[in-house]
Amino acid sequence: LNGATVSVFADGKVQTQKTVVNGSITLDTAASVVHVGLPITADFETLDLNLPGLETIIPKAKIIPAVTVLMEETKSLKIGKDFNSLIDQKSRFIAHYDDPLDMTSGKVTTHIPTSWAAGGQIAIRVTDPVPVSILAVIPDVEVGA
Repeated sequence: LNGATVSVFADGKVQTQKTVVNGSITLDTAASVVHVGLPITADFETLDLNLPGLETIIPKAKIIPAVTVLMEETKSLKIGKDFNSLIDQKSRFIAHYDDPLDMTSGKVTTHIPTSWAAGGQIAIRVTDPVPVSILAVIPDVEVGA
């Protein structure tokens, strides 16, 4: 990996990316548990929205003003109607500046700017080197004519 740029997740906190020199990197701060790897972007996109048991709503216009994500031991999601309009999901509101964000389990609701469209898809992206377990994506949807 000499010369490669790597992502660093140390003691529950994302550090700045590093360049490998002579097989090693220097951390921003000392850490006990360190995960280092090549940076990736993980994308997740739902299928077109439909409701089982009713007439199909696939061709109808839909608006999704909010989405709830059920997750387990996860942090740092970006959520939106597509990959060009993502919003950082906030897993907690009260924290000391230097403390790493805790892993979040449970439901997190994100309000997203949206417009009427036929698809009704939700896009989720992870760019930080953090654990992610998405159990369910529950859109708040209104169906038009």
